[in-house]
Formats: sequence, C-alpha cells, structure tokens
Amino acid sequence: MSGLLSKDVEYRFGDLSMNGYFSVATQGQSIRPGVLVVHDAFGLDSHCIGVADRLATNGFAALALDLWGNRRQFSRSDDAMSTITELVNNRAMWMGRVEAARRSLAVQPGVDGARIAAIVSTV
Repeated sequence: MSGLLSKDVEYRFGDLSMNGYFSVATQGQSIRPGVLVVHDAFGLDSHCIGVADRLATNGFAALALDLWGNRRQFSRSDDAMSTITELVNNRAMWMGRVEAARRSLAVQPGVDGARIAAIVSTV
C-alpha cells in the first residue's frame, strides 16, 4: 500500500520460527501505539494482513502475528482444532508465542513499546 512501510518480521519462541507482518504509515507522527493483530483458527492470511494495513493507515503500528509458526495455514477445521487444543493445554507455550510477537512489535521502528494492544481479526 502507498504510504506504508510494510515488511515480514521473523521472531522466535523456543524452536518455533514465526513470521508476522508489520505495517506502519510513513507519514505523520514518528512514534505510534502498537496493535497485535491475532489471526483466526486457520492462520495468518490476507484478511489479517489487510487489517494490519488499515490500522497503520489510521495511526497505529500493527503486527499481524503468526501464532502457528512458519506462516502455517489450515484448510480443515480438524487440523486447526488439534493445534488450538495443544495450546489450550499448554498455556505457557500459548502465551510465550504471543509475548514473542509483542516483543517483536515493541522494537519495530516507530512503535511506542509502552502502548501496545491486541485485537482478534476474524472474517
């Protein structure tokens, strides 16, 4: 999108490599509040990336996080539910992945690391 700095951002939790999508406007204020955009059960997709871009055009710095790792996407709900169940049963792993994304967002250029919120993006 024009007027946006957008890039893929790799971050890690343990052995898992996650590949989020960062977006911030190139014009306007130099430091912006951050927003973590959490994808739905099927993984980081174009809808979630679009939400990050829209947030960026509205004055935020946004990271669409990759909760499943390696930008994995599911096409079957059974596969998604299996992964969700694993995280529900291991809260430390779940929150560790979210915290890794938050830390990654906090150090991106133009982000006020003390002001970060999270939203869930579903279709």
